Amino acid sequence: MNIFYITFLLLLSVPSTTFGIFLSKFTLYNKTDRPLYFAAYHQQEFPKFKAKQVDDPISIEPGKSVEIEKPSMKLLYTRVGLLSFNKQLLEQSLTHREFVNLESFSIGVTAGETFIIKSSDGQPYVDNSFNKATDSMKKILTKTLRKNQNLINLYKLDSAMKFVIKKKHLYRREKNVLKKLSKKLLDP
Repeated sequence: MNIFYITFLLLLSVPSTTFGIFLSKFTLYNKTDRPLYFAAYHQQEFPKFKAKQVDDPISIEPGKSVEIEKPSMKLLYTRVGLLSFNKQLLEQSLTHREFVNLESFSIGVTAGETFIIKSSDGQPYVDNSFNKATDSMKKILTKTLRKNQNLINLYKLDSAMKFVIKKKHLYRREKNVLKKLSKKLLDP
């Protein structure tokens, strides 16, 4: 097995707070009319479903926001957030049936940094339209930067070509001048 792969797996298995890496924060906005509870979980699908709470549930008042630090990464686990209007439903360990009945969303590396929580039919849910909009803006910005980089590369290539053409032109001119000078010197 490759030594780099083993090192990578070891880094993932060590709590990220030890190194201060893989940490970032995200913000939850409660746009419902009731107090809401959030808890972060480490979820494992294989070989047997497990969902273990990372920290105690956090209360978010209506119309307020909370900034939360993402939990550390664990090997073979996914980091998810669970929402409920009832704090007792967010237990330390959840079965698959209990987990499925709650609103869950990814809070891993590729997840967004802002989550707007709304309610429908008495259940909280994460409105993904904000994250989709910011993701599309990031894609547009990246695409623009790539185009600009291509323009810069074209400019560099154009400058290099002009330099070569100019050198070639100077060489031809120098050659013509030398020819004329040699004719004058040889033909009196």
